[in-house]
This record gives sequence, C-alpha cells and structure tokens, in this order.
Amino acid sequence: MVHINGRRYAQRAGETTEVKVYSNQDCVTLYLNGKEVGTQQAHRVFHFTVALAEGFNTLLAVAGSAKDSITLEKVEKEPACYTLPEFNERQEGVANWFKQMGSLDLESPMEFPEGYYNIKDSMAELAKNEEAFAIVAKAVKLVTNFDLKPGQGMWSMMSGMSPEHMSGMISTDLLGDKFLPSLNAQLIKIKK
Repeated sequence: MVHINGRRYAQRAGETTEVKVYSNQDCVTLYLNGKEVGTQQAHRVFHFTVALAEGFNTLLAVAGSAKDSITLEKVEKEPACYTLPEFNERQEGVANWFKQMGSLDLESPMEFPEGYYNIKDSMAELAKNEEAFAIVAKAVKLVTNFDLKPGQGMWSMMSGMSPEHMSGMISTDLLGDKFLPSLNAQLIKIKK
C-alpha cells in the first residue's frame, strides 16, 4: 500500500513544499512530472521536499508494486480557505481573557474550596448557576469558538466534562499555563 497525503491541499505556494507519503513498504520512490525526486527508506511515513513547477504538477509515489498519484498546482498565493480564520481571533481572545477578567493572583496554587464552583465541576453542574456558567461559556467560546448552551449543539457530550478535562484536549500553545488557573480563580468566588 502507498498513499500520498494532501489531496485537498492541492494549491501550494512557495519555492518548495513538503509531500508526505504513507506506506506499509520500507522503501518509497517519489516522482514529480515523470522525474525521480528521490527514494527513501522509512517506517510508514516518508517526507519529501519538492520544488513544484509553475502550474499543474503530477506526483507519483511507488512502493513495490503499489502506486499512488496526485496533482498539485503551484500558485503565487494559497487560497484563503486554507487558513483557519478564527485561530488568530482565538489566540487574541485567550490573551484578552486576563484583561476581561481583571487582576488575578495566578502564582498561588489552584484551590478548590468546598461549597464553591471550580474547574473540576462538570458543565452540567456549572450550568446550575447562571454566573458560573456565564464565565465558563465565555471561556469555551474564546478557546473553541463553540457557543455552549444547555440542551443545544454538543451539550449532551460536553455536559459531563469539566473545564479541566476539556483543557486537556486543547493545545497548550493556545491556552498557555495561566488560562485554567484564571478560570478557576473566578469560579471559586461563586458559592454552590
């Protein structure tokens, strides 16, 4: 088996582009417009750097008797749809979280006082209090761009999750190490 990855990323800009090939064979040869780019030995994932010609280009990967091909187009600028637009907005939103929520002592360890909400509570538990849920819903919106509302959308799946659990599924590059303590510091002010 051999498979060239990136079919939906068909328009590429730049002097070179990376082509990733998957195969259960130990050796893959990649061809660009009929000319050999190179042969690699690897385990399942093969990375080739390719200089595309202007216009349309045909890539062919050969591994044993298996073959796969795709067509890529070299363009001056990649289409805007290749960029996730809310990523920068989310990063700015997370950064602005601290401005919106006010000054917090984030150097102290997180506390979980009994009888107060915190990041370990499930979304269903937090939804019992309008103020606590508003804070968490705002945090979820900033980080994931989801509108969190009980009974709507992904609520049935998310209702059993805690903010702490959800944060484990999000890149730490996006959240940073102060976001969760900041959220917890707000929640522990609210009595259950």
